[in-house]
Amino acid sequence: MPQKNDEILSLYDSPFPSGRTGAIYNAFSYPTKISAEAEAVFIACHTKVGDTILDPFGGSGTTGIAAKLAGKPNKAMISLASSLGLNPEWGERTAYCYELSPVGSMIGDVLCNTDPMRFKKAADELMARIKDMADEAYHIKDNQGNNSIIRHIVWSDIIECPECGHESTYAKSCITYNPLRISDAARCPRCGKTFTVKTENHCMERMTDEVLSRDILRRKRVPYKIYGITGKTKWSRVCTEEDIDFILKQQAGFSLAGFPLREIKWGMLYRNGYHSGMSHLHHFYTTRNASVLNAIWNETDSFPTDIRNALRIFILSYNASHSTLMTRVVAKKSSSDFILTGAQPGVLYISSLPVEKNIYLGLLRKIKIFHDALSQLYHSPGKSYFINKSSLSIDLPDNSVSYVFTDPPFGDFIPYSEINQINELWLGRITDATDEVVINPSQNKDINKYESLMNGVFKEIS
Repeated sequence: MPQKNDEILSLYDSPFPSGRTGAIYNAFSYPTKISAEAEAVFIACHTKVGDTILDPFGGSGTTGIAAKLAGKPNKAMISLASSLGLNPEWGERTAYCYELSPVGSMIGDVLCNTDPMRFKKAADELMARIKDMADEAYHIKDNQGNNSIIRHIVWSDIIECPECGHESTYAKSCITYNPLRISDAARCPRCGKTFTVKTENHCMERMTDEVLSRDILRRKRVPYKIYGITGKTKWSRVCTEEDIDFILKQQAGFSLAGFPLREIKWGMLYRNGYHSGMSHLHHFYTTRNASVLNAIWNETDSFPTDIRNALRIFILSYNASHSTLMTRVVAKKSSSDFILTGAQPGVLYISSLPVEKNIYLGLLRKIKIFHDALSQLYHSPGKSYFINKSSLSIDLPDNSVSYVFTDPPFGDFIPYSEINQINELWLGRITDATDEVVINPSQNKDINKYESLMNGVFKEIS
């Protein structure tokens, strides 16, 4: 039986320890994720074996994952419960997670219901099929002139001095060394004028968009620093004029014929000027990475349907955070070089020093994380179901749910449907935001609409 109230107060006496590590947490990045292991302890303490759990705001499926973990706890979960003086009832439950986002629902379903060995075999085969194409796409010469592979390239926006009109790279004007520091306080290398870099200082260029079949204006940028690997030896260098010319010619050589024509539905996150020229999915990538990612995605069509979704979620687990130009570098105190990091969560932000990562190498590393996550969940007892629809109408019988665990959306804090487009557009299905519980002027939803929708969901739960 579930523990009595006076036996369970330690769950609520203080902030609950919730780690952001491990294969399950790192398998897929998603806004405002919580620890599935921590949630599993709540489920195992508040319910009994055989109970049914509901989450009407499912996100990326954490409650479904937690219900599976409650059936097969790991050592850390057992230790955590013991340290709090709890005696959870571990065992199988059934979970139903309702989620508006197609990609959110698919993440949970894939993680909970995919055979890890079948996934690994398919992922290894996928990587083997694209290896030659990737080696060619990311080839470069190292510092000794040997054939090498690009790990990633830091690009730099071009900015214009408001005093003399001289164009220079953001990197040259805003990066200082010893110690390494990135600042928006720029100094023109020609006239010496100091100025704060604003949107209007970024130079634009006209180019022919192969996907749209028309000319567009986009931010002008050039490669600034290359990071490569020859055999097992890693190296880096600031780009020479020869490097810049070579990389720009590389980019021009990639075709986007056949890239899906998918328009971004901008809303709260759009910034006039800053997002100029960024109207479609392919604008979030370098031409090389758009071409490579499209080729990898299309390759999944040849795999059996029952493993295809797992491969696609695997690809998308690297996509928005690392395959796009939203990947960033930061300068940390006492660091002699840039620290590579993923996309900034909760926004569609491209910095003035965007990063082009080698997608092939990134996915190759991700296989183990994904496999380890699947391995922790696949053989756990219990079942988790993920329903891609509004929670204003839940298709479960009355009196069938034993426990509700949910983390509702935070008003106007995060526009989930807008953020998720970068992954969902690859699926060809974006969130139907009609019933999205959010405060969002672009959807004509104020706090009263938010309250009405939230009340509707909780009435349905009741």
